[in-house]
Amino acid sequence: MTTDIPSEITTPNTVDSRLGTLKLFDGFPDDSTTQKVYDNLDFQRGVDAFLNAMPGAALTTFRPALKELGGVDGNVVIFEDLMDSKALWLTANTTVVYYMSWIDTRKGPVVAETPSNTLGVVDDHWFHYVCDFGNAGPDKGKGGIFLH
Repeated sequence: MTTDIPSEITTPNTVDSRLGTLKLFDGFPDDSTTQKVYDNLDFQRGVDAFLNAMPGAALTTFRPALKELGGVDGNVVIFEDLMDSKALWLTANTTVVYYMSWIDTRKGPVVAETPSNTLGVVDDHWFHYVCDFGNAGPDKGKGGIFLH
């Protein structure tokens, strides 16, 4: 008994892709196609590693300037002007006054005191969100003392 298989659900013998022509036999890739696919996976992992490292690399290069300005270990650097197109920040916008500090938690928890009517966020070294403070935080803009 033979059942016709609709061509729409079969694997073609060749597939044109951005990697070039991929060759298959009964749905299995030949050696050249297998190598192309593995090379592409290696490339994509390299791109992923680069993109995932960018936030940490950006902060690592920014830290010496922050340290020189005294913005470490509880001291805060407050920018006097709004950002403009000359700033070398990856994600800065031009509508807020920036203030920042470098908090080292390797020695244990940190207590932070925030003023009232402010808006801020704490991110880790990789720009992963930790918490809000100020108007969007648990103090609802009243200011407070927080343990991080």
